[in-house]
Amino acid sequence: MSDGLDGVDQVLGWVRASDFSQPVQWGVIESEILSKPAPDLDPPMGPSPIFGLPIYLLGALLYAFPALGFIVLISRANGATGDSDALASAVFMAYLIALAVPFVTFQIWHGFGRRRRLMDSLVTAVSGASAAGAFTLLQWGGVDIGGSLLVLLVLAAAVANLGFLVLWLFGSRPGSPTTPRNARPQSREDLNYNNVRAQAIEILVKRGVVNERDIDIPAMLNMPIGSWRQLDA
Repeated sequence: MSDGLDGVDQVLGWVRASDFSQPVQWGVIESEILSKPAPDLDPPMGPSPIFGLPIYLLGALLYAFPALGFIVLISRANGATGDSDALASAVFMAYLIALAVPFVTFQIWHGFGRRRRLMDSLVTAVSGASAAGAFTLLQWGGVDIGGSLLVLLVLAAAVANLGFLVLWLFGSRPGSPTTPRNARPQSREDLNYNNVRAQAIEILVKRGVVNERDIDIPAMLNMPIGSWRQLDA
């Protein structure tokens, strides 16, 4: 274990002190990392699928809330539901969530290196379409609920979701944020080496040797161990 940690210290010291040519030769950096024993650290543990399931279900429900709010407004327009404070509160909450969706999705999109993910566009499109539909019903569909504040809220939600879709369409980098599952680091040793790769990238970014906006860090850390030389091509 000490040999592995000593090797990591040597490699990271080299990364901190070396003068790197431009563009940075990632294959050289990775070769230096792999020339030392991998530190025998505990690999990061992912969430248990059992405990993670309620989180996924909660996320799906929250993303579906704007569409449910639109369904409530449609039923109100058809006279299927009556007028009540509880109904108005539920619709108002649905479109507060619709307003938050593009900001949350933006953070996820940016965290994936501004790569296009179909899920990002789908949840934003559903949220934006339900907000636009709600605005139409409130303005011209004979639905009187929530007053002018709700009208402003659904309009803001529609504009915010549309804004993210435009950014997603024209501001995304080419390519996919994912790699085949069998190409991801799998073994304990690979996970430990990948941790060192992440530390090396962090040092280079802090030193100003590379600009994090010019590299796709999540994709680099998803690359198989030993494949960074492909980046130099």
